[in-house]
Amino acid sequence: MVVCCTIENQRNADKKLSVLRSLPIKHKCITAQPLIERVDLEPYLDSVELVVVGGESDREARPLDYSWVLGIQAQCIRKQVNFEFRQRGCKYAFVDTFSFQAPAFYEKHGYREVFTLEDYPYTEKRHYYTKAL
Repeated sequence: MVVCCTIENQRNADKKLSVLRSLPIKHKCITAQPLIERVDLEPYLDSVELVVVGGESDREARPLDYSWVLGIQAQCIRKQVNFEFRQRGCKYAFVDTFSFQAPAFYEKHGYREVFTLEDYPYTEKRHYYTKAL
């Protein structure tokens, strides 16, 4: 059996992980999801097998700063703990396509063109689309 502890900020990490660290559990996991600020997990990683980090994914999702994710990944590497990164907290899709490829497909599926590069690279157009998720 694996026991996971969920945290989202440093305050909860310090409170919950100090308890998790003291428990006689063989398989421990930390889930930092949704991660809402920079967190130092390194003091708690000695008996942990896996750290899962992620953001939120709904329309009201708070931003996820990738430097926070990379910081936790570096901590896991130093402590030789497995690391997974999930739910990136996306609110928009941003795609590009050439005029001879799929502009009609993206427009049909609700994407809005935000700009176009004319004569790219020489005679075609490169279209850039976005869509709220």
